[in-house]
Amino acid sequence: MVSLWMEQVTHTARPNLQQDLAVDVVIIGAGFTGLWTAYYLNQTQPDLTIAILEARHVGFGASGRNGGWLMGEIAGADELLKSASKAERLASHHLIHDIPDEVARVCTQENIHCDLKKGGVLYCAARYPEQTQWLHDALNDFKKK
Repeated sequence: MVSLWMEQVTHTARPNLQQDLAVDVVIIGAGFTGLWTAYYLNQTQPDLTIAILEARHVGFGASGRNGGWLMGEIAGADELLKSASKAERLASHHLIHDIPDEVARVCTQENIHCDLKKGGVLYCAARYPEQTQWLHDALNDFKKK
């Protein structure tokens, strides 16, 4: 299955790797994680030679099936950060929630025109009584961070 945006973009097929490469860093996967890793690595150490290897094509897999949403949230972040100190959890929370602004900053800096629009998120209790308690718990957790 190909996503709508993948159908609308022109792909330039790259040849398969035919020889050994002498590089400083090899990144496996040309999805969001691999490409952002290469971008920031290049920003911090432009003297490195970086190769990104992808079995299929750029954006294949989960990155290519993305519906166009960009969120400052990571599923399970609270569980991942539970052993961190309060200061580390707060710093992580700010870093994660800054993701949309960082993407916008990079798009501006790199002159990328992608119709990026910043929205927001609204958490609400709609139907089930336990949702009210979940919202209160989430708000209390947020205040603790």
